[in-house]
Formats: sequence, structure tokens, C-alpha cells
Amino acid sequence: FDSPVESYVYNLEKNLLDKVYRDIPQKVLFKKYPTKRMAYQPCYSDILDLSSNIKMINDEDFRYTRSIADLIVTDSTQSTLAWCLSTNRPLIYLISSKSYSLIPSIFGKFKSSFISINLDNKNWTDNLKKKLQTPREELMDEWESKKIYRKHLYQEYIYGPKGLSGLKAANLIEELYR
Repeated sequence: FDSPVESYVYNLEKNLLDKVYRDIPQKVLFKKYPTKRMAYQPCYSDILDLSSNIKMINDEDFRYTRSIADLIVTDSTQSTLAWCLSTNRPLIYLISSKSYSLIPSIFGKFKSSFISINLDNKNWTDNLKKKLQTPREELMDEWESKKIYRKHLYQEYIYGPKGLSGLKAANLIEELYR
């Protein structure tokens, strides 16, 4: 379970900016995952001709900017996912076998819990663009219909069981060393 290669990330993000978000009626705030993989990493607005509805969020902390979103699109299985979910806004999850692989036993749980787009499908850009143009009420209904599945996913895999996690971990370690 490793990060995808940089060429995959670049092509995914370029397709999002050029083929999906370009000229849709909604305003798009686009934030790259903050990594330093290359010596030269220009902002996409410096190397692509972005549509006027797209604004790059560069140095702003996602913890603060996420609250203004009406809808969030992500492919992260890292802590970013928890930050996205804490907004309680509809989330479109981009699933792919090529990036941030999920443990096979929870792959279906993600698909059941979130509005999802399969990036392995050759028409994924059209599918996502169509989904983004769905009336807000329909998106909200779809999001709400998955609430029961998300509740289980949150408890079991994302936020963990309730209680004092530090104490539980200490007790588990103590038990292992007995």
C-alpha cells in the first residue's frame, strides 16, 4: 500500500482540472496533497490554462478551507479523508486500483459509504463531470442514503472505536509483553 508514481498523480490531477472541472457551472477550489516529491513542483495555474471557475488553494491549510465546500472530491485514504468527512458535506470518493490501495476487505465498504467514481473505468472523467452536474437535492439524497454504511465505516475503520485509545493501546501492549 504505497503512494502512486508521480506521473499517475499528475495525469489524474490534470484530467480533473482539464476534463472534469473545466467550465462546469460550480466554482472549484482545488488543493493538491502537500508533498515534495520533485525538485521543481510548479502550481498548476503556472503550467496549465485553467478555467476561470477553478481557484488553486496552495499554502492554505485544508483544515480551515474545507468548511466552505458544498461538496468534496478526494481519492485519499490518509488523514485527509477524515478531515473531509468531518465537514459532514457530501463526498465523492475517487476509487482506483492504481493509487492508495484499500485493503480488499474494506473496498466495498468505501463504495457503499460514499458517492464513488471508479477511476479504472475509461469514462471516469465523463462520469464524474455528470455526477457534479447532478442537482444538489439528488446528491444530498444519494449521500443520505449511504449514511448507515458510513456510520459503521467511521466507527470501525476511520475514527476507530470510542473510548480512550491511548489507554487501550497501552493495555494491549502490556498484554502482549506478559
